[in-house]
Amino acid sequence: TSGFGQGGNWRHNYQWELSWNDGNGQPYYQVSYPDGRVEVFSNTFDSEWRSHPAALEYVTLTNQYVSLHTSLGWVYRFTTLTNEENAVYYLMEQFTDSQQNTYTLTYTTNNLLDKITEPAGRFLQVGWQDGRIATVSSSDGRSVTNSYQYFDVNDTNSEVVLASVSYSGGVQASYTYTRQLENVAPVMLTADDPYYPGAGARIKYEYSTNNVLYNSPIGFVVREINPVTDQILVEMIVSHPDRSVIVPGVSSNNYYHYNGLVTSAWNMSEDNSVIRYYSFDQNA
Repeated sequence: TSGFGQGGNWRHNYQWELSWNDGNGQPYYQVSYPDGRVEVFSNTFDSEWRSHPAALEYVTLTNQYVSLHTSLGWVYRFTTLTNEENAVYYLMEQFTDSQQNTYTLTYTTNNLLDKITEPAGRFLQVGWQDGRIATVSSSDGRSVTNSYQYFDVNDTNSEVVLASVSYSGGVQASYTYTRQLENVAPVMLTADDPYYPGAGARIKYEYSTNNVLYNSPIGFVVREINPVTDQILVEMIVSHPDRSVIVPGVSSNNYYHYNGLVTSAWNMSEDNSVIRYYSFDQNA
């Protein structure tokens, strides 16, 4: 569980998850990243597991620990544990940055994230209510409080979604949701978060509602929009039949061709002539 209800596919910055699968004789580790990315690591060498032979990120096994090594020199260490049914599961209990500073994570008896502590002793404390993150407080006295509400997914059932976040000092973020089909978890419609870094602080999403019209699955993001001016900031155009994705950045005229990996990128002038073109190999 993400800890933020059922809507919007929320994840927090310390939500690294590891699982193991026998893969019908070709075992692999699957890592879910805080940003929602998922990578599969297969055994390429005796002691290393990689998503493909040239990948810069890899997984190693040492005693009861499984460690993810990133291209930036960070190491995320998962401890191998067993539950009452003797099933194996993994918790990330520490990570080390490129300067060898080690951060520790502790969990409640229900395996919910409880505390993140940095080398100097400063910490973040997570408060839970009904399986959802209710508060996050820091060692210097700051805190945030999450508020939730029910969202109807059909005529009889509702799901809980994150509606707002109250920061110290009276600043508040708010979020709204929509649904594409009955009995499907709601997706985010708008976000207004003053503390979110970058252009996404105030954003509106438009989703595919017709897989024939948009050449994409229902629920696929097709546009990101400025909710104040209704200007289209990014439009995802899905081509057929290979379902590659063309992503034009409207304000900068940058285009990307995506088919599992970024395979090409180009920049268009105002008269629609290509002024720069870049191509990428499988290692991007």
